[in-house]
Amino acid sequence: MKTIIVGILMLCMMSVSALAHPVIWKGGQAIMFQSDSVSTDLMYHYSLNYNWSVGLHYLEQKDLNRDYLIAQSNVLLKRWNGRRSQGNLYILTGLGASTQNSSQQIGHIGFQADWETQEVYTFFRTGYYHSQAPVWSTKARLGFAPYIGAFDDMHTWLISEFNDQVINGRHDISIIPVVRVFKDTVLFEVGSNFSDHLLISSMFHF
Repeated sequence: MKTIIVGILMLCMMSVSALAHPVIWKGGQAIMFQSDSVSTDLMYHYSLNYNWSVGLHYLEQKDLNRDYLIAQSNVLLKRWNGRRSQGNLYILTGLGASTQNSSQQIGHIGFQADWETQEVYTFFRTGYYHSQAPVWSTKARLGFAPYIGAFDDMHTWLISEFNDQVINGRHDISIIPVVRVFKDTVLFEVGSNFSDHLLISSMFHF
């Protein structure tokens, strides 16, 4: 019985985990939208197998008034499965061009890591976009679940998010409280520092 309970808990946690990850199950597809004060991202990914997905990434850099279409590759480098926890490490790469001028190209490399249980969620991502105006971005999250729901319930996370975006040597730093809710394969997030930063994101898997 104990083994069955642990197995059910791991299945619930892995379904939670998959919703926010750039690589999911083989043949799985994901659409993600995110917009905040500095950028808008729209991504589609298809997982070729359990550790590699490819897709397209539309990126709008609001401060620079530029947007790009990027071919993206996401690789799961390592996964750690504990009895009631899971951790992941990814490398993210991409190459694309401006939608306004195809001669203006952009390259991307980034790393993403996360570790979570049913109660605690941690996340870290850092990435570099090389273009005419290079951008370095870093995001870190710490969150907790105010309740533990059943597999088919609506789940909630309360998250504190730290962002640092460096453009032309200037740091744009923000700390934002975020509420994440999801059910089945649909996820939605909203956050704000009640000043100059607003975050809205959603993700759908199929």
